Amino acid sequence: MQVKPASAVVIVPKQPFVKWANWGNGISEGGRDQSYEYFTGDCSVVLISKCLTEKGARAHISANWETIFEQQLERYIDRPLWPHNRTEEMFSKWFGVRFHSTVLTCILADKEAGQAGKRIDVVHTME
Repeated sequence: MQVKPASAVVIVPKQPFVKWANWGNGISEGGRDQSYEYFTGDCSVVLISKCLTEKGARAHISANWETIFEQQLERYIDRPLWPHNRTEEMFSKWFGVRFHSTVLTCILADKEAGQAGKRIDVVHTME
């Protein structure tokens, strides 16, 4: 098994986004509001190919907020309803960021791919 160290950031919708998304869905889907749990039950995860500290991961998110913001909007709302003046401040108000320093990555070599029950070890832990 190959080892690929990485860290991850989970993008968690906050209540202002849920309120806005329900407004958008109200127009596009006949008024059906979704719960906060609906939006936070399956959050997006941004994998960062090299291991970073939490500060480094947050800087990475800050440098890529616009792409991540658009990906989040795409998941829930039709493009014509997106807010036109998106800013990093709006992104921060609408989405929380949870940092995870340990990512388990299992990349099996061709000869291992057919073996079931193979033990997976922790790839990287930042301490």
